[in-house]
Amino acid sequence: MSSFTKSEASYIIYSGSAGGPYFAKNGSTGKVDYSGSDVGFIVSSSINSMLKGGKIAFKQGKYYLSSTVTIQRNSMIFEGEGVTTEISYSGGSIPVFDIQSGANLTDITFRHLYFNGNNQASKAITTENLTTQKRMRFLTVENCRFEDFETGSLWLKNSELCRFDNNDFVNDTISIMFYGDDYYCGNNVISRNFFMHSSNNNYAVYVSGSAVDKEFNNIVSKDNHYYANETNTPDHVAIFLNASGSQIRDFICIGDRSENCSYLEASGSNIIDAINIGSCWFMSSGSRPTVTFRSNVDRSTIHDNIFRMSTNGTGSFDESLNLEFTLNRIINNSFTMENSNTTAIVLVDNSNTIVKDNLML
Repeated sequence: MSSFTKSEASYIIYSGSAGGPYFAKNGSTGKVDYSGSDVGFIVSSSINSMLKGGKIAFKQGKYYLSSTVTIQRNSMIFEGEGVTTEISYSGGSIPVFDIQSGANLTDITFRHLYFNGNNQASKAITTENLTTQKRMRFLTVENCRFEDFETGSLWLKNSELCRFDNNDFVNDTISIMFYGDDYYCGNNVISRNFFMHSSNNNYAVYVSGSAVDKEFNNIVSKDNHYYANETNTPDHVAIFLNASGSQIRDFICIGDRSENCSYLEASGSNIIDAINIGSCWFMSSGSRPTVTFRSNVDRSTIHDNIFRMSTNGTGSFDESLNLEFTLNRIINNSFTMENSNTTAIVLVDNSNTIVKDNLML
């Protein structure tokens, strides 16, 4: 414990032995303020004792958690010591960390933690219980691992100016869910993450909302690696944009890598506008189109990418208006105008789309 000083942590969480009991040591007094068998209760008690924000530091160990940690304060940091700091969850359908408040919240950070969902129908971190018209700004999740959350790892309602960097997501149903039922959601960055899934019906990034007058703006996916562990997982989609309710604008993909899965699908009855996919690398097993825009996608670009297709079939452009397909180099693939699962790009009822300077192998 001597590695932590008063200025570094408000509370230090540690375990006396494998499986508990667990202790919360006050970073100012050096005294143990809370102890017990449920680390969720201990962390929540530590947070509630703070007059303002602070840092909860988890020492190396395995922490069994069966109750939700509720966060209702700004400027909180939750930090572990890497994958050797495991939060093992067994609470059923309730979330691990629940960010909720009747006011806007800002500046909450999770880093260097390993979240093990143990195939529970739950979420690791959620903002879904924010009060109507309230938002979460400057949420940061970095250098963490999330594994085996059947519902999903991060469920983010009304989240703005948030950053998710250098995390691993393994075998969860939805890795990052953005949705906004009553408020704007946007200006979020997803960068340098590794997503690995080994079963059908998984999504790495899912964007959806039900309020037709709300928008998702400026979400960036940059330098991520999306990977389906098995080639027979045709229902795995790296990024799914669902505009059945809310509008989606300015979704930017730069430098991503996708293997054995559909990279991006965009569909819905509402507006999807200004999708930019550039400088990415795709390898498809041929079981599903790599990029699919279905209906109401307007003013978008697919440029400077490499598509490695295992079977013939490069493009399908059905009833699309003002399409520019130029300077693409197609090698060892026949160009088709059919809506086939082996195609690299499928555009249906699109407008003002540019497909340019791509290499299709």
